[in-house]
Amino acid sequence: MRAVEYRAWDKKNKIMVYLDKCITWSAFWDAADPSYDDCILMQYLNLKDVNGQKIYEDDVYIDVEDPYKEHYLVDLHETIYRHYSDIRDHSGTGSAEWEIVGNIHENPELRERI
Repeated sequence: MRAVEYRAWDKKNKIMVYLDKCITWSAFWDAADPSYDDCILMQYLNLKDVNGQKIYEDDVYIDVEDPYKEHYLVDLHETIYRHYSDIRDHSGTGSAEWEIVGNIHENPELRERI
């Protein structure tokens, strides 16, 4: 069984907070200092892009083999399951064709390209 990892966008302070496996949930929420309404929680999908970067919900990626370099949003229920067989490399540890270019919270300008 894999460990489930999360990050959270603190809307009030405009920072991304990552849950380190060594800290508790209360320490995570204390670091982010959000109320539930002020926080967007995103799950790590247990996949990595071509550069070894972890892929989370709300990340924006390009398919490096796409000559048009269209931008796509990582959505746990839609994007990942629709493309699951295409994005897993042979080792089962990541995406052989995707490159994360940012996320929609720290890089809101990427929303225009999706």
